[in-house]
Order: sequence, then C-alpha cells, then structure tokens
Amino acid sequence: MCGYDETDIKVCIDKNVDLETFFMDCPKLNPNRKNVTGTICNVKIQDIEDEMIQDIRIMDKLVDDIAKGKKKQIWKS
Repeated sequence: MCGYDETDIKVCIDKNVDLETFFMDCPKLNPNRKNVTGTICNVKIQDIEDEMIQDIRIMDKLVDDIAKGKKKQIWKS
C-alpha cells in the first residue's frame, strides 16, 4: 500500500516511526487504496475527511481483512 520494501519497514520499526511519519515519508501510496470501503471502529472509511486518518484506517481495514483470511484485489489497476 505504501511502497516500502521489507528493509524500509524494518528501519521504521527500529526507529519507532509513528504512523504520521510512516505515511508522510512513504515512497508511493497505491492509488487503488481509495477503492477500499467498509467500516473500521464503527466509522465508514469513505466518510473520513482527513486524508492521513483515512489512509491509516484503510491500512487497519486491510490488516483486519487479511487476518480474517479475506483476499483483497485493490492492488490491480
């Protein structure tokens, strides 16, 4: 979703990078991330106005869905 490779992620973890910095410094946000819809923490993702918060919630939704065994097809153009 963010364009980081495995090494970049490890650096972020080692540096205790906060989510704001993680998203501000990401190499490339996947444009298809805006296709993710649904509810996280009782809030519809598409209704979140703050773009940073929306991206964080999209990541939450993807992690939740993957943990539940759901497959996501947002990465295809």
